[in-house]
Amino acid sequence: MESFKSVIWSSVGRKILNGLTGLLLVIFVLGHLAGNLQLYVGPEPFNKYSHFLLNLGTILYVIEIGLITVFLSIFF
Repeated sequence: MESFKSVIWSSVGRKILNGLTGLLLVIFVLGHLAGNLQLYVGPEPFNKYSHFLLNLGTILYVIEIGLITVFLSIFF
């Protein structure tokens, strides 16, 4: 069985990684869009959304690090 590193750096592995990266970025954009579109519903739903994000605390930092990792994986 091949090692994980050799599978990721193969052409098929890179295409799979590229597809997963794209999927994660699309999920992020759709989530961000859904949150920001609540501004058109009214101020109260948007405020609930912003309070939800603020209450995530440490989890939000983990998500941000994951997002940075996804962006950096595009270049490698």
